[in-house]
Amino acid sequence: MEVEEILICPLLTEKTSMLQAGVSGYRKYSFRVDVRANKFEILYAVRKLFNVEPLSCNIVSVKSKKKRNLPISKKSFQRGHGKTAPWKKAIVTLPKGQSIEALESLNVNET
Repeated sequence: MEVEEILICPLLTEKTSMLQAGVSGYRKYSFRVDVRANKFEILYAVRKLFNVEPLSCNIVSVKSKKKRNLPISKKSFQRGHGKTAPWKKAIVTLPKGQSIEALESLNVNET
């Protein structure tokens, strides 16, 4: 798997922006990653793409959710069943004094 394929996109929510602020001095960044990636591949990808030395990586596998009452088509009254795709989230911890500059500029809650 290529380095660019491992990290899909950064997660920018209110909770992740508080983790990026680094209350304890450590900065934590959240990414949506490929479901086949493991911790070592994620740490390697962050090291190569952002030129930082990450300390650790925590992984959360987000399960798919059932969705009901989705219309099959606009003209029919039938309802269908479906589900969302499962995905994987990684939380990467950086040491004190290091940050990812590309993601700092995207931070939405800087008020």
